[in-house]
Amino acid sequence: MSVRVITATNRNLEQEVKEGRFRRGLFFRLSVFPLRVPPLRDRLDDIPALASSFLEQAARRMHSAIPTLTRENDQELTSYSWPGNVRELQNVIERAVILASGGTLRFGLHQADDQLLFRPASSFSNLSGEVSWKLSKRAAERSMAPMAPPSGLACVRPLSLRKLRNSE
Repeated sequence: MSVRVITATNRNLEQEVKEGRFRRGLFFRLSVFPLRVPPLRDRLDDIPALASSFLEQAARRMHSAIPTLTRENDQELTSYSWPGNVRELQNVIERAVILASGGTLRFGLHQADDQLLFRPASSFSNLSGEVSWKLSKRAAERSMAPMAPPSGLACVRPLSLRKLRNSE
């Protein structure tokens, strides 16, 4: 059997081997053809293309219109340091697609992390209602059930979990 293994890490494996935290033999087996990809913060020119691709993917997955990335969006994305690298960019784009209203993307990148991640539950009441409405509307569109206006309750025909899972 012939096997090729592709691995990725954000650690310096040579240093890890020297310090005894990574097996030398495994290091040599894995480093047949190493590719060193710089972090996203060092490749700012790649961000608009990556963001555009992630935007299309997220919108397609959510069956929504693809919002437009504006010049201001590009500037906000390229001025952020991206400690979470490409995965963080992908998550930020997906969150923006979920929360997009009227095609306007909001990233919230320059808020303090504690403002973004550790909000009191009461501050999510408006947000959760907006997201809940969007998700209910999409479910209703998929099931062709009638939908009440945002001020009312969603009239969604019951769907089985299997049916929802198979529709994606």
